[in-house]
Amino acid sequence: MQCDLRWEHPVENCTRIDAMLGGLCSDDTDLIVLPEMFATGFTMNSREMAQPYAQSEVVSWMRDQAMKRGCVVTGSVAVKQDEQYFNRMIWATPEGI
Repeated sequence: MQCDLRWEHPVENCTRIDAMLGGLCSDDTDLIVLPEMFATGFTMNSREMAQPYAQSEVVSWMRDQAMKRGCVVTGSVAVKQDEQYFNRMIWATPEGI
């Protein structure tokens, strides 16, 4: 899906995408592909915007969306892991993995 993103505002971007998906998804949807860095826009402020992977609210939101909609949700987000920063592609399954 394509959508306008609010620069460096993950909560607002997730809320907007959730609203858009409500009207787009159906029971036969298997895969939702979100834009690269959909939560923050393609920011270079990784130290400020990246969340630790294990505690990432955006990754949790993606898992919740996948379970709620019964399909895979994928997209990339800025995460911090072991004091390094990554633009990591997430593949969230309906099983919550």
